[in-house]
Amino acid sequence: MTIRQEALRLFTERGYDKTTVEQIAEAAEVANTTFFRYFPSKEHVVFADEYDVPLREAITSRPEDEPLLVAVRNGITEFCRTSLVADQEELLTRLQLIDRVPALRSRLPQHQRDESDFMADFLARRMGCEPDDLVVRVLVGVLGSMVAEVLLAWARAGGEQPLEDLFAKLFDEMSQVFSEVGAG
Repeated sequence: MTIRQEALRLFTERGYDKTTVEQIAEAAEVANTTFFRYFPSKEHVVFADEYDVPLREAITSRPEDEPLLVAVRNGITEFCRTSLVADQEELLTRLQLIDRVPALRSRLPQHQRDESDFMADFLARRMGCEPDDLVVRVLVGVLGSMVAEVLLAWARAGGEQPLEDLFAKLFDEMSQVFSEVGAG
């Protein structure tokens, strides 16, 4: 078993706060130094993943003539349908931990900011402005919040509904809300 698998098992069985790096290393049959070679802290076991590149590619490879938010919606739903299928159980466990453990939940906004540069670049390029433009930064924040809330809702429901369906539904509903606000 991998370090992450053992860590998640221990976090689930004993609790995140009661599980030490030493216990994780022992369960994974590695030295503490090996643990730290892969993860700077036990928090990183929960947050670190290999999804950044495939998600970035799924969104940035959308056709140029596709409307901006439709491109983001379609990129995310395609990513869920193709890249997350094999890891859904692990992802579910990680998200349930983030939702239940206050220390992890409080780290979520910073994690989102750390992962948002590609989205700011993508939006800015499509909108013809700079990544630090106020509208771009606000839109990145809104999209990041939408993603986080969908993931947490999915985890709270035990992963019963396909993740791509939840994303598609939220994007569609938010488009309707923003259309109504713009028309008013």
